[in-house]
Amino acid sequence: MERRQWTEEDLQALREAATTLERLGVWAVYVGGLCRKRTEMHVSARDLVAISRLPGVTIEKPRYRHPRWEVRADVGDTVVFALMETDELPTVGWRYVDRQPAIEILEEVTPVDSAHAS
Repeated sequence: MERRQWTEEDLQALREAATTLERLGVWAVYVGGLCRKRTEMHVSARDLVAISRLPGVTIEKPRYRHPRWEVRADVGDTVVFALMETDELPTVGWRYVDRQPAIEILEEVTPVDSAHAS
């Protein structure tokens, strides 16, 4: 990728993007990749549940990150992820199977208790 000079307009665009991300509840953003850009955004579990219900969003198989699960929603070249408790997994279509930890996909999604979502 060719380097370019930063401008005041670039800085203003960054400020506006940061304001939008804060308003949406995004906690952290990573933009990376040499040939293929991939943007990752960390959000709350509650926000990920809402995002998971939007059209075109695919929830990947959660990965165990002791003591929680990293749950990722794939939206094209963007990944939105959150750390979730085991009892929150059904809200995004997965459930814990009492082994190793192993999980399986659910056919129906159950609502989360809003007091429990982080």
